[in-house]
Amino acid sequence: SCPTVSTEKTPTSSTASVQGFDPQMILHPVCNLWKSRNVSAIGKTGMTVMGKFDILQIGDRFWRILNPEGHTFYLTEGDTLAAVIDTGMTEGEQILPMLRTLTDKPMVLILTHAHYDHCHHMDEFDTVYMCHDELTMPKVFLHEMTQGKDLSHTIHIDTDSVIDLGGRLLEICKIPGHTPGSVAVFDEKDQIVLTGDAIGSGCGVW
Repeated sequence: SCPTVSTEKTPTSSTASVQGFDPQMILHPVCNLWKSRNVSAIGKTGMTVMGKFDILQIGDRFWRILNPEGHTFYLTEGDTLAAVIDTGMTEGEQILPMLRTLTDKPMVLILTHAHYDHCHHMDEFDTVYMCHDELTMPKVFLHEMTQGKDLSHTIHIDTDSVIDLGGRLLEICKIPGHTPGSVAVFDEKDQIVLTGDAIGSGCGVW
């Protein structure tokens, strides 16, 4: 089932507000925030290679995944649901079997923006969240940048949306520029911010 998504600002005593973002945390690569930890699902420490993917645990039930093309995406797990943030683009292979080695919980997908190297595997997920300001891009351009993905079934998120995974809250903050609807995802529990290509991607504005 879909997690409850709140679009009202939540009290700072219980969840992170937009003002709660730490600029220093954004400036540094997310992998510097945590030392390598035991990847419990695999039983090894630090970086783990699984098929084509390099997997690094960067928080409490929080993983960074790197594919052969150099795309990073993320998996985090709450008590009732798990969330995947972006998907990368791994040609000729599904990512769901690999993700299932890390969690057995129902999964939702959060897209930081609608570019093919972030949404290529969105068809593997039943529930997909995305800021619908992405849909304001010219249709021909959007079709090209997503390689024709159907975005009509996505669920709208925006600044102050909160996705509750059960014991873990993911707060959304819109940071347009790279695309009109680019968002950052803030995990209060592990104090991790994921910014897609909006900050530090080196790709400029598309």
